[in-house]
Amino acid sequence: MNNIPSPGPWPEAIRRVLLIGTGAIGISLAPGWITLLKAWYDIDIRVLLTHSAETMVSRQVLGSLTKNPIAGSEWRAETSSVEHKELGEWADLIIVAPATANYITKLAQGNLDSLALYVPVVSKVPVLIAPSLPGQANSYPPVKNALRDLQSYGMHVLCTTTGLAAHSLEPSEGGLVNIVEIVDYVRRQFGSVA
Repeated sequence: MNNIPSPGPWPEAIRRVLLIGTGAIGISLAPGWITLLKAWYDIDIRVLLTHSAETMVSRQVLGSLTKNPIAGSEWRAETSSVEHKELGEWADLIIVAPATANYITKLAQGNLDSLALYVPVVSKVPVLIAPSLPGQANSYPPVKNALRDLQSYGMHVLCTTTGLAAHSLEPSEGGLVNIVEIVDYVRRQFGSVA
């Protein structure tokens, strides 16, 4: 078996996780996060990428790690399923990480112009939003209001953290939380553990 100690137990009822990644630098962490989640908990993971996320991380790498097809920013007309419904019904939990200001404000306003925005709305499972809002975006009133709105709609919004800004390597508010903090939140919020 694996020798990587987990940061704690995982809820029994969550066996299938849909990870939605947007175009923040934190999407580069997705391969490591997937590897750890599968090693720690042996859960099934599917990935849905926004258009900008697709330019920052390899679909082939994510597909080889998840052993599942990677959904993209656009609906695939050639499939026989209703893709947004199929993804939303498949998942036990949806994690949007990283969630950019653009994604957050569009989702809060109901601007569902992509598969990645539509799936969390049609799904009946918990949706966990992990923002990545560096610089002034973290305190910008429309973004703060959008996060508050998403919580009022029943979505779970994690707080940001202080991290290093990619462009300056200086401490910056609004950074993406790490995978251990996400696991801890999932454990505390979503039921009994194995």
